[in-house]
Amino acid sequence: MRSIRTHKFQIKLYKKFLGDISGNVAITTALLFFLLLASIGVAIDYTNLSRIKTKLQASADAAVLAAVTIDGGNDQDNVNKIVADYFAVRETSSYGVQDSLRLKSEIKNAHVEVTASLDVPLFIMGIFGKDIAKVKVAAYSPFAQGPVEMALVIDNTSSMNYGSFDTVSDAIGDVLDVIEAKTDKSAFHVTLVPFTDRVNITLKRRDWLKYRNGIDDWEGCVEPNEISIPNFPYALDFDVGKGDLIPSVAPYWSGSIARGPARSECANPIIGPTTDIELAKTKLDQLKPLKATGRFDDALVWGWRAVTKRWQGRWDNNPNYPSSSGNARKIVALFTDGKTNINKYEMESAVGEYGNNNGSISLFNHFKRACDFIKKDGVDIYIFDTAENPHARPHFKDCAGANYYRTKGTAELVTAIQNLRGGNDEARLSK
Repeated sequence: MRSIRTHKFQIKLYKKFLGDISGNVAITTALLFFLLLASIGVAIDYTNLSRIKTKLQASADAAVLAAVTIDGGNDQDNVNKIVADYFAVRETSSYGVQDSLRLKSEIKNAHVEVTASLDVPLFIMGIFGKDIAKVKVAAYSPFAQGPVEMALVIDNTSSMNYGSFDTVSDAIGDVLDVIEAKTDKSAFHVTLVPFTDRVNITLKRRDWLKYRNGIDDWEGCVEPNEISIPNFPYALDFDVGKGDLIPSVAPYWSGSIARGPARSECANPIIGPTTDIELAKTKLDQLKPLKATGRFDDALVWGWRAVTKRWQGRWDNNPNYPSSSGNARKIVALFTDGKTNINKYEMESAVGEYGNNNGSISLFNHFKRACDFIKKDGVDIYIFDTAENPHARPHFKDCAGANYYRTKGTAELVTAIQNLRGGNDEARLSK
């Protein structure tokens, strides 16, 4: 009996204890004060960390710009010294724990990259056991650009009329603005190569034609010079001279097939090569898509002819262009939606495996042959694909490799095109 009464008494005490609320306010207030203090501590320390990170980033930016300006890019020790000196002048290490500043400078891919980290003491959070926080930043910048010879090969066909053409034109114009502001004009040659199924060399280059009589209606377009070799029945002849070009007239007959702009509009004329970027921008603004389909391989080869040393002296009787010294960087950039029916009207004269207006395996194999030849000649190829033909994508990637960009919209395209100049115009890349 006694044990039962004792048990009931204990239960009664437990219930009374659980129901007692005296002292709750004090405990709750203490807990809230602790949380409030921690929140204030985090805010104070975070503000201080942000301030120090901004100063550290500014030092990194200044150091990397000094390195690419003062150093030519061949001396890692010199770059290390320049970077260390800039941090020392700014007394950046004084913001953190003594001797905790860590610097790393690297020359890679025509850039200098600087990373800096610093241990920063925490004032309030130290009470809660966290005494130190690490702040890390990075900055990069390309070395000053040497001479550049660039051909911009622009799809001038009707499928580009649905937004893509204006996007490409606006993006190229924006980047030309940047180049004009930041580049030595005499060191930058640009050629615009609009294309349909043919390229227009302009009427002033009539002396480039193989024959010139009986072509009063000639508008400037020329035929692809083809040779038949194993696996490539429509292979382009890379050894064509400027006096070997065949004018596209209405029509130019090849066998029993009517070819050339008899069934489409002749492309807008080639602009350049020129160092007059204002002229290039003006002519670019005047370009409009035409009622035509496109031939990528021939257009790419014309871009190559605008920069290759093999064509030195052929462009407007300039004996020194394109350069042969090896100092100039040579670039061909193709802008296209990848849509074409050229294989339907010529080449196989049939709709290809990919369906209407998507090209064919044979067409893209011929394109790849031209691409491989151009790269072996020391020319960089970039492809900016506005992503309208998924069948073209793997072929474009195979051609351009890391220089392939699938883009949508002007802003995205502008960002991608910055890579043509060897890097972004911003010096900073925070990490």
